[in-house]
Amino acid sequence: MKNWVYIGRFQPFHNGHLDVLHQIIDKMDKEHDRIILVLGSTGSGSPRNPIDSAIRYDMIQNILDNDEVVNKAGVRTHIFIETLRDSPYNWTMFGKWLQDSLKSYSFNMENNILCGMEYIKDYANLVGAPFWQAKENIHVHATDIRRAVAEKDEEFLKANLPAGIFADEDLYLRIKTQILYAYNLQLKYIKDLNPKYASVYKTVDNIVLCGGHILFVVRKDNGKYALPGGFQDPTDLSAQKAAERELREETGLDSSEWTPAASKNFDAPYRDPRSSDRVNAETTAFLYRINPKYEQDENGVMYPKFPEVVGQDDAANALWIRLDEVCSRDENGFHADHKKIILNMLGLEPRF
Repeated sequence: MKNWVYIGRFQPFHNGHLDVLHQIIDKMDKEHDRIILVLGSTGSGSPRNPIDSAIRYDMIQNILDNDEVVNKAGVRTHIFIETLRDSPYNWTMFGKWLQDSLKSYSFNMENNILCGMEYIKDYANLVGAPFWQAKENIHVHATDIRRAVAEKDEEFLKANLPAGIFADEDLYLRIKTQILYAYNLQLKYIKDLNPKYASVYKTVDNIVLCGGHILFVVRKDNGKYALPGGFQDPTDLSAQKAAERELREETGLDSSEWTPAASKNFDAPYRDPRSSDRVNAETTAFLYRINPKYEQDENGVMYPKFPEVVGQDDAANALWIRLDEVCSRDENGFHADHKKIILNMLGLEPRF
C-alpha cells in the first residue's frame, strides 16, 4: 500500500488543485492506495493564509463529495485529510511535524509519496520521502481566486472553483468573508504607510519571561494577545532603545537597566496580517529573563509577586500568561506570528 501525500495551503481549493488530485488518482492503485491531503499553515491567519483550517476542511469535504471522478468506476478512493502548522523560522521543525503526521499511515517513509508542483522536491529533501511532480494543466492560482473575491468577480470564481465549493452557501460566504477581511487589512496597511516602493518596515518586540510567565498586551485593534512592541522610530538610537520605549509606553515597565538574554530578527514574508506583496514588517525581538519578587506569609511561605503592569497607549490591557498556556492556546488568538517568535526564541514546540 502506498500513501499519495498531496501537500498544499489550499487558500482556497481551486480547479488547479482538483486537477492535480485527478492526476494522482490516475497514478495510484485505486484498490489499495490512499490519498492524504495535508492542509498546511493551519495556525496562520496571514494574508496568504486567510481561511482557517476548519473551514478549509469542510470546503474540501464538500468538493470531494461533489466530484464524480473521485468515485469513478465504482471504486471509492480513500482520501484522508490532515492538518499541519507552518514553521517559517524553523524548517527542520516543520519536517519533523510532517514526519510525525505521516508515520501514523506508514512508519516507512518510502511508502509516503509526496505530490505537488515544483516545490515538492524541497519537502522530499526535508523528510527523506519519494516524490511525484504533477503537471500544471490548469493555470490558476489561489492569489487569483482571492483577488477575484475582493473584486467580486463571481464569473471568474465560478469558472475556476470546483462545483462542490458552492454546495453550501453559508460555507462559501464564510470563505469569502475571511478572504475579504485579510484583503482589507492589507489595503489599510498600504494606505496608512503609503510606500512609494515595495517596502520593509522595522518593528521591535519584547519577550519578558518572569517566573514561568510571559508578558502580553491585548491589542485595541483586534483584541488579540501581542508582545509589547511597535514600529522603530527613526529617532531611536537602536532597536533595543526602541523596544525599551515600546515596553514602557504599553505596559509601564522600565527595561533600560535590563540586559537581553537574546535577540533575533524575524522577517518571514506576510508575517503580519496586514502585510502584502507591497509591504512587510521585519521585527527584532528581545528576550528578557527576570525573576519575580517574593512576599512572605505568616507561615514563612514565600509567594511570587510579578511586576505590576498596566495596559496603555496601543494596549487595551497588559497581563502575565503562564508559559504552558501560551504553548497550548490556539495560535490565532495571538497577533501576527508572535506565538511562533516566542516558541522559536525559547526553543519550545506548541502543544497540539
